[in-house]
Amino acid sequence: MAFRVVQPDEVEWTKRPHEPGEAPRPVMIMISGLDSAKEELRSTEELFLERGIATFSVDGPGQGEAEYDLAIRGDWEVPGGAIIDYLQTEPGIDPGRIGVSGVSLGGYYAPRVASGDDRVKACIALAGPYDFADNWDNLPILTREAFRVRSKSPDMETARARAGELSMAGRAGRISCPLLAVMGRLDRLIPWLHAQRLVDEAGGPAELLLLEKGNHGCANLAPFHRYAAADWAAHHATAAAPATTTPHPGATAPRVRDAGCLCEPGPRGIVSPQDNVAAILAPEPGQRGPPAARADDR
Repeated sequence: MAFRVVQPDEVEWTKRPHEPGEAPRPVMIMISGLDSAKEELRSTEELFLERGIATFSVDGPGQGEAEYDLAIRGDWEVPGGAIIDYLQTEPGIDPGRIGVSGVSLGGYYAPRVASGDDRVKACIALAGPYDFADNWDNLPILTREAFRVRSKSPDMETARARAGELSMAGRAGRISCPLLAVMGRLDRLIPWLHAQRLVDEAGGPAELLLLEKGNHGCANLAPFHRYAAADWAAHHATAAAPATTTPHPGATAPRVRDAGCLCEPGPRGIVSPQDNVAAILAPEPGQRGPPAARADDR
């Protein structure tokens, strides 16, 4: 298994909103994208920490500090399993309440981990591909070159073949924990239908939060999904107990209202916050919500 766990601030670090004597906290494993690093996740980490969820951000194979030694790999249930093994020994962490969240290519890694390890109790996939080779020819050359380098492929033909190893085909149905897929309809790198397919094939309760005007990673609409996803995670962190999974109340009719997004599902179980912007900016009492949107958030 090509993965390593080292001291904090080298390949990964842990933040725990935990004081001595307090009950163990749930934890969210956080995975960045193709050419990203763990340090870029700090603003998202804060939203989980505010809700009592510890965070564990990692540079996995091909990412950040790990890219020099470890090539990108599709079977992220292997490094993911090593991360979970480590977290289950961490003081202050509840080993029965471990979630995983990923963005961009990390949005593939996260559900891949969940598909191979039932210790994952909740999964968030933001802008992840179902099959990375499926849209290969339409990807920018910089994206393809970054994948070639980080997968340690000698040429583009080899890189494309290795991209095909990053696929949820035959795996999505193994995801038994609650799954939230977040996607922008205007994503130019990963077609939004990849997220829909993941949700459709997931073996457990699954929801799709689709932002009509969202770009890749919905980076242009951060306030319209980050708070909803963090509330969703907090809901499941509270519901989950060691060695068990409590189905989300909306499992039979996908919706995110229970997580604080206040949006009703559209066709095919799609939730579109663009149809209810005012509700998102003014959440129900007791729910955390974003600050007033700025012009550059739109």
